[in-house]
This record gives sequence, C-alpha cells and structure tokens, in this order.
Amino acid sequence: MADPKKAWADVGDAMSALGLKLKLHAEQETSEDDKEITSALERLTGVVNDIFEGVGNAARDPAVRDDARNIAQAFAGAVDATIDEARSRLKKSD
Repeated sequence: MADPKKAWADVGDAMSALGLKLKLHAEQETSEDDKEITSALERLTGVVNDIFEGVGNAARDPAVRDDARNIAQAFAGAVDATIDEARSRLKKSD
C-alpha cells in the first residue's frame, strides 16, 4: 500500500510541474504588458501547492479517512448497480 503522505506529495509535485509548464508557456506568449498573467499563474501555483498540502494533512485525519473510505464504497456500489442494470437491459434485448 502506498504511503498517503508520499502519494499526496507526488500529486502536489505533478501539479507544481504543470504550473511551471503553464507559466513558461504563458511567458512565451505574453508581451511585457501581459506580465500580470505570469504573476497570477505564480500565485495560482502557490495556492495549488497550499491546497494539496492541506489535503495531505487532512488525509492523515482518521475521520477524513473513514469518510473517504465510505465514499469509495458508495462509489463502487453505484458502479456495480449501474453495471448490473446495464447487464439486465442487455439480457432483455436479446
């Protein structure tokens, strides 16, 4: 099983890398008058990093983990019910 802290850190790193790539593209596309966009992207990158750090912290909370587990089980149940219904409809159409 993957370490949750590392898993969220990996997500944060990937988001940071994406933010950097978007920033570089924006810098290539913008003139001096459009440097405000670059500044906004830098702030967005910081906010995204803060969000994922917070999510990582929340993931260590047992209550949050229980809720996430319950959501995963509910999601799996909904997918199973949908597949069962689709299977039933296919059988009826044969």
